[in-house]
Amino acid sequence: MKRDGIVHPYGVDAPLLGYSYFYTRLKNWLIDKMNTQKDFGPLEDIAAHLKTSTYPKQALISIGATAYAEFGEHNYLQSGDEVYVIAYDVRSDKAYFTSSESKVILHQKVT
Repeated sequence: MKRDGIVHPYGVDAPLLGYSYFYTRLKNWLIDKMNTQKDFGPLEDIAAHLKTSTYPKQALISIGATAYAEFGEHNYLQSGDEVYVIAYDVRSDKAYFTSSESKVILHQKVT
C-alpha cells in the first residue's frame, strides 16, 4: 500500500497452497455463501445483491485478503491511498520482479 509517496507492506505473502479451499470444496462453499450469507458486520447479503442485479450469468470472484502486516493491522485505507496486489510465480526472483511473465500487478487508488 502506498500512502503519501511511501510504500508500506499492508499484508503478508500468502502462498496459494496456503489456502484451505480449492476446486470442488471452494466452489461448494461459494455457492453456499451466495445463497445463505446474511448482512452482518463486514459481510453482505450476496443473494440480495444477485437478485438486485437480476441474477447475472457470470460473476468475478476474488479470494479474500491475506493476513495483515504490521502497518495493515494499525491503519485503515484512506482516500488517496494506492493499493497494489502482486501475484507472482514463487519460482521467480520475487525481490526484483525482473520478468513481466512471472507476475501480475493489480493497482487501485482509493477514492
